[in-house]
Amino acid sequence: MIERVGGTALRVYAAHRRRALEGVARDAVRVQEATLLHLVRAARGTAFGRAHGFDEVRSVADYQARTPLGDYLRFQPLWNRVLDGERDVTWPGRPHYWVKTSGTTAGDKTIPVTPEAFQAHRKGGWDALLVAAERVDAEQLLGGPLLFLGGCTALTPTGKGSWIGDLSGLAVRDLPPGVRGRYSPGRAISSIPDWDQRIDAVAGLIEGQDLRLVSGMPSWLLILFERVARARRAAGRPVASLSECWPNLGVFVHGGVSFAPYRRPSRNGWVVPSSTSRCIPPRRDSSRSRPNAREG
Repeated sequence: MIERVGGTALRVYAAHRRRALEGVARDAVRVQEATLLHLVRAARGTAFGRAHGFDEVRSVADYQARTPLGDYLRFQPLWNRVLDGERDVTWPGRPHYWVKTSGTTAGDKTIPVTPEAFQAHRKGGWDALLVAAERVDAEQLLGGPLLFLGGCTALTPTGKGSWIGDLSGLAVRDLPPGVRGRYSPGRAISSIPDWDQRIDAVAGLIEGQDLRLVSGMPSWLLILFERVARARRAAGRPVASLSECWPNLGVFVHGGVSFAPYRRPSRNGWVVPSSTSRCIPPRRDSSRSRPNAREG
């Protein structure tokens, strides 16, 4: 009953959100400019905004003229001030959550995550789920666990009254009620700090679950699927295809890297480039790619 009601609501809202996104796509340049100017107005009272004349910015050209390109090393001294307790440096208020990322430049970086950034990440996740709900049966989607394979959810104190963690781990700490009860692998396993121990614990859990959705980076999921196949063999229950583990799985949300190297067509679903296992989603799946950017 809950799945039926929730599925109906999800399907109705998914159609509404799809129409809104189609409108954005038809006028993307205007929407992006309006978004930039909204952010500039919000930050005009910060130290960074005052230093770059955000009060005078009325267009993209104005912003470009007043704000030179800068890398992480340019922002690092400003964010160190935030970690030391200063407010209104690059964004109004003071963010309490930070993420560490190696990225592609400047080595390890510590990046602030504001409440507005969390809201944007949640909205992107919802959009991926809603698009999937329109492509598969929404009641079926809500009928079992939803696997979100991300980073560790544990946090480490940093600076004054701040915490640092993994972005994907932080994001799942505040899931909406309708998803929270279906979240796999759950808070206890996702907070295990050691990657190998955590991935083994996830594999041991999900090989017996009736998964309906899988989300994560393809490279991480490849390792997970191999661990699931290993666990099945160790238990004396080997499978020819991992799709046999989850016959009701219908959605695969991936991001971070291109999925092309990991996907090959197969009669039974998708084949993982591995001699030990084949991969999930059956051919009726809904596959969605979602950008995963800490620094964007």
